[in-house]
Amino acid sequence: MPAPLNIDCFRNTEAAFDPSYAFNAAKADDYYAQAAGIKYGNAGMFNPRRIHLSLADGYYRFCDSKRPNPAGGWWTDHATFLRVQSAAQNFQTIKDFAASHGESPLAYSAKLHFAIPYEWGDCGHVVFAFLTARMDAYRGKGNIAFLDNDPSKHDPRDGGAKYIPLQLPELFQLFIPDAHVHFSRAFNVVKQGPASLFM
Repeated sequence: MPAPLNIDCFRNTEAAFDPSYAFNAAKADDYYAQAAGIKYGNAGMFNPRRIHLSLADGYYRFCDSKRPNPAGGWWTDHATFLRVQSAAQNFQTIKDFAASHGESPLAYSAKLHFAIPYEWGDCGHVVFAFLTARMDAYRGKGNIAFLDNDPSKHDPRDGGAKYIPLQLPELFQLFIPDAHVHFSRAFNVVKQGPASLFM
């Protein structure tokens, strides 16, 4: 089995992974810090764990509608997407808030489930893709997101409050290191567009 394209983003000391793979220690530490919300933000994941992503499964990414970036690192699997989608379809409070701001309930549901403040993006653009080459990822439950200390960067829709991921059991997100580097080789985008298209 070939090594994942992003092998140098992980330390290879676990028994399940071939320790003979070379890795860049600084890069591995850097990406773990990003996944854990230690270095590049204050959200990330609790206790991120490395996993192999399945080539047979589809993955979803929520992007900002004004700056859609399909090649970013934050994704979710199909089962988690269905839970976010179900909440958007069935929770009236989500529907009402989304309608009052002229946006899709799915986008707002994603923000609540993954703790994404509006100042980070509106989750109004969704990407659905299959993997065409091996990639590994960090997997974990979402962490708390705090708003920027600079009030000029705040979005009034956040209401000045921190975001805590909805406390549903076993709701995981994925961080795929170097997704942007290998995107054209590793991902086959099947569908993308406004979140309303995925309802």
